[in-house]
Amino acid sequence: MGTNISGNEQLLMSLQNKIQENKQNVSNLEIKIDKNKGDLKSAETASMATADRVSGVQSEINEIKVQMNNANKIEDEVDRRTALKDFEVKLSDLNNMEAELKAQKEKQDAQVSEFQKQDSTLNADKTSKIAEGKALTAEEESLKAKIEAEKAEAEAKAKQEAEAKEKAANEVKAKIANVISSDEAQGKTKYSDEEISKMIYDAAEKYGIDPKLVASVCKQETHFTQERSGSSGKGMMQLTTISLKDMYAREKIYDKELKPLLDKYGDVNGLKKAIINDASVNVEVSTALLKAKLKGAKGNVRIALQNYNGSGAKVKYAGEVIRKYKEDYGSEPQNMKFTNTKTKRQ
Repeated sequence: MGTNISGNEQLLMSLQNKIQENKQNVSNLEIKIDKNKGDLKSAETASMATADRVSGVQSEINEIKVQMNNANKIEDEVDRRTALKDFEVKLSDLNNMEAELKAQKEKQDAQVSEFQKQDSTLNADKTSKIAEGKALTAEEESLKAKIEAEKAEAEAKAKQEAEAKEKAANEVKAKIANVISSDEAQGKTKYSDEEISKMIYDAAEKYGIDPKLVASVCKQETHFTQERSGSSGKGMMQLTTISLKDMYAREKIYDKELKPLLDKYGDVNGLKKAIINDASVNVEVSTALLKAKLKGAKGNVRIALQNYNGSGAKVKYAGEVIRKYKEDYGSEPQNMKFTNTKTKRQ
């Protein structure tokens, strides 16, 4: 669903770019239409002015012709010829002027016709672009509705998955809390069963391993009792100073999620105090250690548990943890598969 939404959002962006381009095209056409209208008006004004001049010249020609008719009535031949000659010169000039003005008007009328054609073409283009813009906008609204529907579906699915995950997590935490509650060997502790269960689950979730396996190690080590510390092991999961030193010495073999804790407490002594005083720190650091042992054992739980214990009785220790796991949760813990940074249970 996420891929579809992303693809449709890319389509929407492309469509919106087309809409903006269409609006720009319409705007450019409107500018051209306005300019063409200005040019058309100027050409029409010029043509009408030339037409007025032609009309004026024609009136003068008609007047000259009247005067020539009157001149023909002059009795004195010399005076008549002189008068007619003057009128003929004026008439010739006016005829030439009329011809030039008519030619000029013909050109102006051609310009008017061309501007009118351009006006028609530009307006037709504008109408087409506006129709195209409406179609694009309708497509945009349809795509937006589709994206919203897909997002709503994806959100509903994500919510459903989150609720299912939360339900599963609560079931696991409740099961671990029940195991803690029924452990008669648990010593006196300031932490409630639910608090311990949450510590275990959160640490396991953070480092990507089975919380029930972490719980089984807690049960084997101290029966979920943070306040139990021996000469070597400290806290609920009996962390040793050797393990803490190794975390600072070989930081890279541990998950990157552990680094903020190592940085926070600065050195082995600081971290040692924290794992004794705070059960959540003890469980998280121990879980990071168990995760490193699982990686080193290529996901084999039994070998990882042996290496976590590291004593001469490590084989027996691993067997006891697995037995407790099976008794409490109804099956043996699954081996794990590591691919790059991801962890999978087999």
